[in-house]
Amino acid sequence: MAVEYDLVIIGGGSAGLVVASIAAQLKAKVALIERDRLGGDCLWFGCVPSKSLIHASRLAYEMRHLGQALSRLGAQVTILASGDRILPKEDADVAAVVMAQLEAEGIRILTNARAERVELQGNAKIVRAGGKDITCEQILLAAGRIANTDRLNLGKAGVEYSRQGIKVNAKLQTTNPRIYACGDAIGRYQFTHVAGYEAVTVAKNALFFPLSSINYRVIPWATFTDPEVARVGLSEAEARQTHKDIFVLKQDYADVDRARASGATQGFAKLICRANGEILGAHLVGASAGELIHEIVLAMSHKLKVSALTGIHIYSTLSELNSKAALLLSKQKFADNQTLKQVLENFFRLRRKLT
Repeated sequence: MAVEYDLVIIGGGSAGLVVASIAAQLKAKVALIERDRLGGDCLWFGCVPSKSLIHASRLAYEMRHLGQALSRLGAQVTILASGDRILPKEDADVAAVVMAQLEAEGIRILTNARAERVELQGNAKIVRAGGKDITCEQILLAAGRIANTDRLNLGKAGVEYSRQGIKVNAKLQTTNPRIYACGDAIGRYQFTHVAGYEAVTVAKNALFFPLSSINYRVIPWATFTDPEVARVGLSEAEARQTHKDIFVLKQDYADVDRARASGATQGFAKLICRANGEILGAHLVGASAGELIHEIVLAMSHKLKVSALTGIHIYSTLSELNSKAALLLSKQKFADNQTLKQVLENFFRLRRKLT
């Protein structure tokens, strides 16, 4: 017996659950199809369990001063990076801070080392990479993921796809306009929060008119290393490719009183701006970077100038990092304006004479 639905969703991951929830609350008749467990990669294998592990490692790390732990979880770790540095999608200065911290904790990092083969020798594994043999007990493969679409017969429904994901337009329609796709399946930004953002657009477009387009101009993300890394918008290199009037505003955690009081002085905030104050991007590395980035995300989303970040901030909090960084634009512009400085000198000289 055929059953009619307003919306049928295949996949109960982050994106699918958001679409289903929105549609059901709007009184649409919805079917959600999931072959395994609801929640997707983030809930079961990624974001949520990894944060629990990070918390446990920090508790172990606190014991180092008592000589009870030689490393955060007691394992000897080697990281193989196929490129010339780790975190290739992050600002180079940001990546350098994280790399220095990892190496300081005894983690071995090999760059330009693409894994070529793996051999078993008894209970040990031998990884050949970058011309070297590395002996280890376990291998963690972190090479990304691709959409699991092979068994959906998408071609029969007129939906084009590749190894990178399902092909969609700006409205998240597939090549069959009655079928939408979002989340990891389209292979763009593979983050839970982006999947939720895309899911809202899909829910609106699948149920109502007019259709709206997705906008990826302001997409933040964080890497929960210690120190944390957070980013939104363009990098310095990307900004310089498209704009000439670039200002780089870099503020160290060490200049923020709360950071000094709590011993969290490692890292910095870097804002990428134009001369008119337009914020093009932001890069943070340090304590609570994943929380601090949201003030900048809000400013960029509403197209506010960097001066909007210079407003009053509670003393003493880490949020002063953002306001101090934002103030650097006016300071830099004033330092470069010799005419204005001369005018002010003459003004105050005259004012002193008159009083």
